[in-house]
Amino acid sequence: MAFTRDGKQLGDFSLPNGYSTAPGGRVEQDVSRTWNDTVAALRGLAAAVPDLALRVVAIAVTGQGDGTWLIDDNDHPVAPALLWLDFPRGADRGGDPCQRAQRGALSADRLRPECLPAGPQLAWLQAHAPQILSRAGTVFHCKDWLYFA
Repeated sequence: MAFTRDGKQLGDFSLPNGYSTAPGGRVEQDVSRTWNDTVAALRGLAAAVPDLALRVVAIAVTGQGDGTWLIDDNDHPVAPALLWLDFPRGADRGGDPCQRAQRGALSADRLRPECLPAGPQLAWLQAHAPQILSRAGTVFHCKDWLYFA
């Protein structure tokens, strides 16, 4: 979406977001496609709003919830991203404290980082797909990947 400085909407453009369900119930998203779709959406917005490139003051990028977006030391994706949609199943893989947090048995102020999606997802990868984790140099959330790329 594009807005004037006083908040008037100038235009919008969007593309559908896609994900897939992998064996074992993992919910994944193609990391490179997400970047390419973001670029296409920005180009579509620029085409929808006259002279947008000359008028831009700031750009903000948002991304869906948590998840595990892994890149290697050469800044390339190592596997599809595990999405936050995986959290209910990921919590089951993450251990009892995280299961209780998912069910709401722990208050928000007592949630530990390892109970958020990346913690159980990284633990699951270590146990079940260490070859993926061994290639990873950085762990991002979606928005972080988009800002980085």
